[in-house]
Amino acid sequence: MIRWLLKSARRTREMDQLSADRLRELLDPKPKTGPAGADGFDGGGKELEAGAPVLEPLCPAILAGRPTDKPLHDSVELADEMAAHFFGFGDWAAPYWFIGLKPGKAPGEDANTSKIAGAWANGLKKAELVDCLEYHRAIGVEFWHKGRARLQPTWRPLILFLMTVLGRESEIGALRTYQQTRWGQMRHAETCVVDLSGIGAKSFDADADREEYLKQRIWAIRRKMMLGGHPPKVVLMHGLAAQSHWEEIAGVPLKPDTVVRVGPTLFVMTPSPVVPGRKNADWERLGLQVRRQLAAE
Repeated sequence: MIRWLLKSARRTREMDQLSADRLRELLDPKPKTGPAGADGFDGGGKELEAGAPVLEPLCPAILAGRPTDKPLHDSVELADEMAAHFFGFGDWAAPYWFIGLKPGKAPGEDANTSKIAGAWANGLKKAELVDCLEYHRAIGVEFWHKGRARLQPTWRPLILFLMTVLGRESEIGALRTYQQTRWGQMRHAETCVVDLSGIGAKSFDADADREEYLKQRIWAIRRKMMLGGHPPKVVLMHGLAAQSHWEEIAGVPLKPDTVVRVGPTLFVMTPSPVVPGRKNADWERLGLQVRRQLAAE
């Protein structure tokens, strides 16, 4: 209740500051006509013809990769800023991308979103992408990376898939080593591990304000993919409940466990890595399929 009141008050202040014209523009953006697009693409990543309509994004600051310039009045606003601007781990220039619905929280991870947002704002400098190891150190969670680390339930099948694609060892020890030393780590620039939501929760049903920035985040992820200068080789998107979002990012219809090529990138949509009944063999089979297609290039 307190969180809702704080957010309502903040939004009221912000709405009062908007002119009527700007408010109409935000709620009902009109396409504007431009030349073949300043970047040569429309919001869907397709090449533009001269005179084609271009929709302005609702939040240019998100797409530009910088925080908004509004002051932070309390920890709720800091958490909101993280929800908008924090995408995950690794490097946008990485060849292998993994996109999920939400950052998870395992038992033992702090459920205090404000504390996590504070670590992101201070030690991690409000970056869009951070190093997976450094992030977990900053929030005081080391059991994914230290000693005989536990395999994170969502990451383990994704790493198994990646090891199969790369033709590397995929037994438990090799998966653990990769999780500890390479997964989502910036110095290697091998993986980009991001989510549609910037706020973590132990289940997707948790109240984490996931819809508030969803459209902007989808647009931003697609823009990074298409215009970043380093299109990924493989993009795996997991969670069938978000199929419409995955198709918006890929720009084409998708089917579960089916590899689709769009330009230089192979797209794959899969069930959640933690869905009951999903076996290691399913991830290995899919990894081999992707590996063959990459080898055929």
